[in-house]
Amino acid sequence: MTGAHLCRQITARRRSRGLWLETVTYDVVGGLGTLVDAYQHPDGPVGHGPCLAIGYGALLVTFTTPFGDVEAREPRGTCFAPVPAAVQAYQHLRLRKVRAVWERQISSQRALDSGCAEQWKNMIMVERDRPAATAAPLDPLGEQRVCIYRDVAPDSGGGDPELTAAGPSSRRDIATLVQRLHAGAPTCSAAVHTYAVLGEMQADVYLALDGCRGRALWDSGSGMLDPSGLRLLNRLVARTR
Repeated sequence: MTGAHLCRQITARRRSRGLWLETVTYDVVGGLGTLVDAYQHPDGPVGHGPCLAIGYGALLVTFTTPFGDVEAREPRGTCFAPVPAAVQAYQHLRLRKVRAVWERQISSQRALDSGCAEQWKNMIMVERDRPAATAAPLDPLGEQRVCIYRDVAPDSGGGDPELTAAGPSSRRDIATLVQRLHAGAPTCSAAVHTYAVLGEMQADVYLALDGCRGRALWDSGSGMLDPSGLRLLNRLVARTR
């Protein structure tokens, strides 16, 4: 064996580009002897008692040998948990970063700045037949947000709709909009591929922005906006970017 290296995947922010998954490669420059001693032991007995539902990520290290690279993980013991001595040896390795590669974006800068989720399932489509009910009033205090999502591939099953615009809003505006919802059931049935999520995570209101514009879904039921409510919705949407 002439050396060793390992890779770690981390999440990191890129300037003005959001949160990304990054793969970093390190050379091991210290602590290798202790690690080899700990890693050369075989797995121990798993045991027969109850185990917690914990998934352990492998602590992989690639050793460089005259015959090529050999990848190894730490030995496991009871409940397939990593042996403590091996974990300690891995954590005390001294490393030198030799390479870093950006793999994929996890959250856009828009999502980080606004506090909106990057993707959101279209609940208006999932629960399109939910019965109507009266929306509960909201306390008109504090800043809220408007998150706009678009189903970029509605016929392909390519994942949840993606965040396309976002902006702040007052809770008073959102409370007024909720109060403008009719208690009657929606009278249209067009598909909804672009919609807004307003309010807080704990009390969101979904509002269709295409097809059946103004159709709403909230915790207690569904409804439609009247003309005054639609005008307010349009103003809120116009402020997003």
